[in-house]
Amino acid sequence: ASAASTVPADRERRLLDAVTLLLECADVAGALALWPAVAQLGPSARRSALSGHLDLLCGRGPVVEAHLLEAWQSHNPDTEPLVGAAVAISLADYLCTTRRVQEALTWGTRAIDASAGDPGAHLQALMMVALSLTLAGRGPEGLARLRELPAVAEKVPQALTEGLVMRGMCRLFTDNVTGAFTDLSVGLARLRSGVSMRNPSQCLTYLAEAEYRLGAWDDALVHSQLAVSLAHDYDRTWDFAFVHGFAALVPAARGDWQIASTHVQASWAAARTFGTGTGVTTAAVAGAELALARGDLAGVLSATAAARALDRVEVLGVSDWRPMELDALIGLGRVDDAEAALAELEAAIPVYGLPSGSMTAARLGGNLAVARGDMARAEESFAAAIRLAQGLPMPFQVAQVECDDGRRLRRAGDRQGAIARLRQARDRLITLGARPYVAACERELQACGAEIAPESGPARWNLTEAEAAVARLVATGRSNREVAAELYVSVKAVEFHLGHVFDKVGIRSRRALAGRLAGLGPGAAAGKV
Repeated sequence: ASAASTVPADRERRLLDAVTLLLECADVAGALALWPAVAQLGPSARRSALSGHLDLLCGRGPVVEAHLLEAWQSHNPDTEPLVGAAVAISLADYLCTTRRVQEALTWGTRAIDASAGDPGAHLQALMMVALSLTLAGRGPEGLARLRELPAVAEKVPQALTEGLVMRGMCRLFTDNVTGAFTDLSVGLARLRSGVSMRNPSQCLTYLAEAEYRLGAWDDALVHSQLAVSLAHDYDRTWDFAFVHGFAALVPAARGDWQIASTHVQASWAAARTFGTGTGVTTAAVAGAELALARGDLAGVLSATAAARALDRVEVLGVSDWRPMELDALIGLGRVDDAEAALAELEAAIPVYGLPSGSMTAARLGGNLAVARGDMARAEESFAAAIRLAQGLPMPFQVAQVECDDGRRLRRAGDRQGAIARLRQARDRLITLGARPYVAACERELQACGAEIAPESGPARWNLTEAEAAVARLVATGRSNREVAAELYVSVKAVEFHLGHVFDKVGIRSRRALAGRLAGLGPGAAAGKV
């Protein structure tokens, strides 16, 4: 339409409309393709605003703020209120990624004032205020800003889907993992049905994080890998550190070193090249998770050093590199450093309370007390951790508490108590497929002189990650077309992978596949089935 317009003002307006729509649909590649034409236009607040937003999505950190501030200063609030709102929203988004949350809150509030009654801009502004408050440790206040959304996720209007996704994120950060999973699952279903989002990778990645915490690791693998694919497909370089970092978590915890290492390396490369502070902390968490699973305590500290060097306070639940740093410090016998780090971790627990954070702090406090030889204090700390673990739907974190408490009990001479606790942990870890942690648990059981029953489970096949994802979905009764839509791949790709699955499993029908995979244990989507 822009190219066909004969009036210059119409041509310019329609070209900028096209770029705006592409960015709202997360199509950075499409926006970049049009940008040479935009660059030929005369200067305007709207062009500067779009330039700043595109800079943000392309990871051009040094110029993002400059372009957006230029747009804010040049826009006319009387005639261009929505330009001002768009600028303030983008600035708040950028400032959140750098964890300058008080400034982000200021710009989010300005965005609300500038939204001029426009429902879409008003929602985006509310989302930024909600996120800023949550990152500042004021989660309940942040969620209150989204109270206009219906409580039931399915009843949230489609036009407000991005608000639903933001609510899921804020719920995840505040320990309402089940609520987060519900919101983000509905968001993903709508994304698949054609509802556009500014950041589909965000929905997918935080859904994968919720599934990781809930113990649905096969689903977390599929969704985190899909987030990686979408980020690359749309040239959203700003997302690379983020999506690759989260995609490393399950492979690292399962001992799939090559897959995890590839994602960690990609996350670090993006963080160093394009990433903001959030990119660095995400890469640090991924690198620390991999090193910890490998038993490389020095590697954990090397990874977390980058996050510590940022010298900023982050609440637990948002960026959780501190617990791994503490695990490493205690394991290396650096108890004085660990004592200081534990005080920092406890201070990072939000004032409204975070049961998972308090449980982790109690576990680490118990480990530190054991390292100091204070078994009475250790018993008290682990009692608190076990109490906090009751009812928490986070099996991996709970298993860490049980395994460490078993180690304490063995050292205290309570052999039977240690065996009972370690077997609880081992059962949870086997269900997750967390092989390095299962092995560590079994070493403690052997030290107790306990017999270790072999793992029971169905037959396993050497399926690749893609084959396993296709197999699991086909086994639920989905058609090839439905599987292709679920995984964002072509129908031919599904047919290709399914043929390999049939050959490896030794079957010739979809019905037989469902029977073979019934009750399939951990690893179904990890490439180790």
